[in-house]
Amino acid sequence: MEVIEASNSLERMLSRRADETRTPLGGGFELLPFCNMNCNMCYVRNNTPDLWNYVLSAEQWIDIARQAMDAGCLYILLTGGEPLLYPDFKKLYIALQSMGFILTINTNGTLIDEEWADFFAQYPPRRINITLYGAGNETYDKLCHLSDGFDRVIRAFHLLSERKVSLRMNVTLVKENRDDLEKIAEISRETGIPFIPTTHLFPPVRKETEDHLFFSSRMTPEEAAESRLKATFLRNPDVDPKEQARALLKSLTGPRAAAVRNIGFSCKASYSEFWINYKGEFSACGMLTEPKVSLLKHSFADAWKFVGEQSDQKITCVTCRTCAKKSFCQTCAASCFTETGSFSGRPEYLCRLTDAMIEKVLDYLDDEEKEKYRKELNTIYTKADIPLISIVVPVYNAEKYLKRCLDSILMQSFQSYELILVDDGSSDHSGLILDEYAQLDSRIHVIHQENKGVSAARNTGIRKACAPWLMFCDSDDYVDINWCSQLYRKAEENPDDMIMCNVWTGNELNPKMITLNVTEEEMNGVSFSRSVSSGLYPYVWNKIYRRDLIEKHEILFDETISFNEDKVFNDLYAQYCRKAVSLNASLCIHPVHEEGLTLTAMAKETEEAEQPSGYLMAVHKN
Repeated sequence: MEVIEASNSLERMLSRRADETRTPLGGGFELLPFCNMNCNMCYVRNNTPDLWNYVLSAEQWIDIARQAMDAGCLYILLTGGEPLLYPDFKKLYIALQSMGFILTINTNGTLIDEEWADFFAQYPPRRINITLYGAGNETYDKLCHLSDGFDRVIRAFHLLSERKVSLRMNVTLVKENRDDLEKIAEISRETGIPFIPTTHLFPPVRKETEDHLFFSSRMTPEEAAESRLKATFLRNPDVDPKEQARALLKSLTGPRAAAVRNIGFSCKASYSEFWINYKGEFSACGMLTEPKVSLLKHSFADAWKFVGEQSDQKITCVTCRTCAKKSFCQTCAASCFTETGSFSGRPEYLCRLTDAMIEKVLDYLDDEEKEKYRKELNTIYTKADIPLISIVVPVYNAEKYLKRCLDSILMQSFQSYELILVDDGSSDHSGLILDEYAQLDSRIHVIHQENKGVSAARNTGIRKACAPWLMFCDSDDYVDINWCSQLYRKAEENPDDMIMCNVWTGNELNPKMITLNVTEEEMNGVSFSRSVSSGLYPYVWNKIYRRDLIEKHEILFDETISFNEDKVFNDLYAQYCRKAVSLNASLCIHPVHEEGLTLTAMAKETEEAEQPSGYLMAVHKN
């Protein structure tokens, strides 16, 4: 449920900046679970009287709002249940508005009379979102169990419109009201209130009892796809459906997004938005039951930090992360969790919905154009199976540290990669561990070979690789969540250069960060002699390589030497690069193994040195 809509350039800039800086710019205040309606598909309604004992007071909400403001919050969505049932709604609303918050309200509209309309005219919100559940009282009775609900909502539209209160018509489409869609669109045109349709409903995981009515009301994926497309065309009646179909297909056939946020939430949740339920429980999203923190026991700032850190460790479905249709799909971490019970589960319902949507869009085109798009889509699907990076990890008797290494790679924010694991004749359980991981992720390829040494193992990986870019990691190393994404992005910007990042190495007694310390003027590259003197040059696990150069010039690791083989490889590769380009970021850790090695010790490095990310600490602990 989006809180910050970013409807103009200033708000888009604020929203983007808040995402980048992890600032809680907007949040939902779910005032209570109670509602005067009883919709079949509701995910939160609970009219148990005892729950009033848990509902926060206006003073508690105001205190939370002050803390949120101190953290950077500007936008608040007031919702429920039905928020107008909240006893101190007007008191709370006026207090929040006087504090400078930009307020939006989600309501079913059935309680709005002239008194409420006058109140909102006197204290206008940014907008009131009123959900219209059907085009007549019959539908309201069947779906919401309120026989005059439609009449009440229409009256609310007129009362608020007369007073120039900004409105939006939300439309939740289910089996009971999908046939009302054309009439709803007509009501939207007649009232001048834009309508926003929703066809995918999150299963109500927050309800304590199993809700069979939800699943009997939710449309099949195919029905949802048909309704979604129909609603899209009804919202734009003056645009030729064929043109709209072509525009929709562009999201599939346009340039491929190489680096997408796939760890944590793909939306704004935990990056710039949050949710607080009526009990004062803080979470990233209103649809989820975890992670959450009680604001009755912890500060807003601590809750925001904790939920963000926990959310960052949620790994979404591998199939979804690498799917060529993801730009067309509504999948997110919350949908994975609510559909399957796991953040990494594959939401089959949404897969079917997306496939059905694509087919129905194509049906609007003539046969010749349809065939053209089918060929183009098949090409894209085929290309999507080719990763952008091949990561090679040589493994020999590394069972003690291997899982930590592999977990850090699998949690990359960049997901278009293959992971080539070369077991170089290990005599411990390393080979079994590799095989176990290969069962979990189709991108993992395991090669078992006789012991030939690290250079031979890396060369095996190079020959197996198929991606345009190549990276290496040692089996006892571990890497930052953005190891791939940052090196890849810099490599795409500087394809003729040798790209590298800073590294942490050492042990508990002597932690050390090796850095090039480039200035702003040197961000576009320095001489190789400078990179050699810095100590960054010899390693291969802090760099990204062009595979076409390696193949063209037959660059491999020298299997006859067992010392400085990395530097020799880099010497060969550097002949075909213009300069060295370094990121001012420490993205990998190469421990020198002694008992007691911990990242906590590394974090005690001087204040001037860059610290390892919180993510790296979490991986080491786990």
